Amino acid sequence: MSGSGGGGGRGGGGGGPEIDVAPNCEIVERTQLNSPKAISIGHIKIQDTLVVKLVTEGGQPILIAETDTGERAGSLTPTHLAELIRCIRTGHAYIAVVIRMVGGLCQVEIRPSGGSS
Repeated sequence: MSGSGGGGGRGGGGGGPEIDVAPNCEIVERTQLNSPKAISIGHIKIQDTLVVKLVTEGGQPILIAETDTGERAGSLTPTHLAELIRCIRTGHAYIAVVIRMVGGLCQVEIRPSGGSS
């Protein structure tokens, strides 16, 4: 039996398949809008698109969703929060598409926007 051998050479350039630099940033996740601002979400409809932004408050990074007029609609705390923050910091941009509105509850789907911030 031989050990783990791996031969890899040194040298530049590869020849292997192209690999996305940050494949983990293709995040799509459903979550709720936290602390929705009544004045902002009063105009929001299903299928509307909100811009996901990273802001710092009290020294902590926070994800927020903004309307197309730049009003804060609320904050976001998805399961993949840490990954989303890392991806936004490396230049990826996200949107939050409104998928459900019930009273003051606003459910969104976060997904890549296709552009950079």
